[in-house]
Amino acid sequence: GVNLEMADKASIAQTPTTNNYSNADSAAERDVVSTVVVAPELAPFSFPSWYSRFRRNTIKTSIIRLTPEFMAWLCADSIVLPVECEEPERQRAGGSSCDKGWSDDDGWTDDEGGEGDGEESSPARASFPDLTARIDEVIGEYGAVFPKMNWSAPKDAAWVNASTLKCTKAADVYTLLKASDFVNHDVLHGADVLVLRKWSNLHKSGEWRTFVCAGRVLAVAQRDCLLNYPFLILEKDAIVAKILEFYGDEVAEKFREDKFVMDVYVDRNSRVWLVDFNVYSEVTEAGLFSWEEILALEERAKEGTLASPEVRIVMDEKEVKGDPLASYRAPIDAVDLAAGQEFETFMELCEKQSQREDL
Repeated sequence: GVNLEMADKASIAQTPTTNNYSNADSAAERDVVSTVVVAPELAPFSFPSWYSRFRRNTIKTSIIRLTPEFMAWLCADSIVLPVECEEPERQRAGGSSCDKGWSDDDGWTDDEGGEGDGEESSPARASFPDLTARIDEVIGEYGAVFPKMNWSAPKDAAWVNASTLKCTKAADVYTLLKASDFVNHDVLHGADVLVLRKWSNLHKSGEWRTFVCAGRVLAVAQRDCLLNYPFLILEKDAIVAKILEFYGDEVAEKFREDKFVMDVYVDRNSRVWLVDFNVYSEVTEAGLFSWEEILALEERAKEGTLASPEVRIVMDEKEVKGDPLASYRAPIDAVDLAAGQEFETFMELCEKQSQREDL
């Protein structure tokens, strides 16, 4: 079965404020980030708000408090990794594979000349030595991690990291965070921590989404909408019974929100692990349900006509749904070009390809 290493206590670190962030708009960006107030309806679902209550029921995790400078860097219009991400041999050579990036101010000049002729300029590189050291420390302890912010993981940016959230070095973490619209959304809604969870090879067939309203489980669904797992047809009743038992024994008295969506993982030993809590609204994917159906189940529960939770799995290939992340994919030619290389190498390949096309 899958072995999830659990935490005895939350590991929360405040990164020192010695990081250097240089950018023409940094002051304004820091002001925007620092004035964001977390909406009351979002606060209970922020990872640090609930983790300590469930640490024995979930994946081992370290939580790192982030500085306003780092949050501002996440919002800046550039994908240039911090200077600490340079490989030592590239630093000694005076260059770095991290130097390449997408930016509105990357030192480019056209062939017609004009302002900037004869000299090249580039945006000042960000530097977060303390944060990088802490990330490396956690990766050293866990072996590998998958990152998220207070609410969201950078699933939409997995394509820049060989289609995985698995990170084995700080540069992987920075690349995913920087390229993710989901992370940017979190930042603009008051996110202030980096959550590093121990990487575990979870089987998608074990992932389930549960909808809870007024202390009652309304619906349970297979999390993976893209595949049919025939064995779940025989096992789903037993699995759902375990999920309901877990909710009653471990969650109901500890997480007292009236409405929420809970993601869990059921391992091969039928043990249930908590993965995340999500807001009970359309911002959270309903998966095999629609939100209209969930709200209808809520009404039935109020009326007393819902005898038991509605359960859904993908029964056959005809019931497979579209990938909700399909719009967050790289162009197929870019994927072919990258051919599994790291993001910095991918950027260099893109530039070489562009130069060939201009000839």
